[in-house]
Amino acid sequence: MSANIPLVVAPSKPLREPQAPFALKAMRWAIRAYARISSQGAGLMLNRLWFTPQRYGLDSRFDALLDKADVFMNLKVGALTIPVYSWGSGPVVLCAHGWSGSGVQFGAMVKPLVENGYRVVAFDAPGHGRAQGVRTNVLQMRDAILQVAAQTLGVHAVVAHSLGSIATAMAVREGLLTNKVIMLAPPADMQVVLDVFQQRLQVPDAVMRAHCKLMEREFGDDIWDRLSLMKNVPFIQAEGMIVSDVDDAEVPAAYGEALALKWRGSRFLQTAGLGHYRVLRDDSVIEEVVKFINQLPD
Repeated sequence: MSANIPLVVAPSKPLREPQAPFALKAMRWAIRAYARISSQGAGLMLNRLWFTPQRYGLDSRFDALLDKADVFMNLKVGALTIPVYSWGSGPVVLCAHGWSGSGVQFGAMVKPLVENGYRVVAFDAPGHGRAQGVRTNVLQMRDAILQVAAQTLGVHAVVAHSLGSIATAMAVREGLLTNKVIMLAPPADMQVVLDVFQQRLQVPDAVMRAHCKLMEREFGDDIWDRLSLMKNVPFIQAEGMIVSDVDDAEVPAAYGEALALKWRGSRFLQTAGLGHYRVLRDDSVIEEVVKFINQLPD
């Protein structure tokens, strides 16, 4: 499939897919059946699905952290209300989750960062976790980051996961001031995300093209460049760190390495055996993240 989006680097190996659950199989069947009637109609169905995150980003292992937050507030992002939590005091470390994620996914990082003298701030973006909303997009996630940051007295560092990395880069380009940016499992551009989406749902090329055209109609033909980390990271002045895992089935580590080459002075850490999500709670990764945040500017 080609949506006229430049592909930056080929995946190091094919994506591995577990046994598909019934709901996923049913969605695949519905898209293919509709595509036989109308690629455009199936593209519209796919477009609605693309902008509807799943609320499985709530990590029950860290639910108790939400009740123990030092500060809790509800914040308006556009017409929607989102929850914002913070723990500790000191320079702010802002956590930006990915698609279908939530702020509590950073739960394993809270105690180490607080013990090192930081205030950890996490939130659920619109349509995610406990926030209001059903359909959303990366631009709203960017707006949430900017709104949450505006409630603090400055952001020392941002830790972002997956698609949250794209939202963070856009926020930085649009005025978010921070000293450090850490990206965990970041996709180099939206082609990576589109490819995973197409493969998982087994979407015919014609339907995928129709979906991409709908995106361009809604957000403009330049949306792919605006959402590209490869295009955005060269403009980030903050010190950067990228962590990618060789066993990540959603974002191959080769993309993280390519991003690090584009981001002058950034550090690249490659892990193994953590996949796309365990990188958020691995002790060795958290230790490296805290160490990087602690480092004084060169």
